[in-house]
Amino acid sequence: MEVYNNTGATIDFAETNYVLDDDDSNALAGANVTSGSIPQDGVAVLFNGSSLTVDQMQQAWGADVNFVPVQSWPGLA
Repeated sequence: MEVYNNTGATIDFAETNYVLDDDDSNALAGANVTSGSIPQDGVAVLFNGSSLTVDQMQQAWGADVNFVPVQSWPGLA
């Protein structure tokens, strides 16, 4: 999932954890986006960090892509 940061500041997920979830199932018990960052006016590709590592994503898609792992990736509907 590609996301764009239009907040005017860097988003640091290690500093402020986020939750990626849908509204169709039980809510997650805690944050599942806890590492990585998105620079101001930058983009990131969020991916299932329970299945793949950042290194594996970079090997497949290139090191120039900003990958952010999401643990407990929800079934998005």
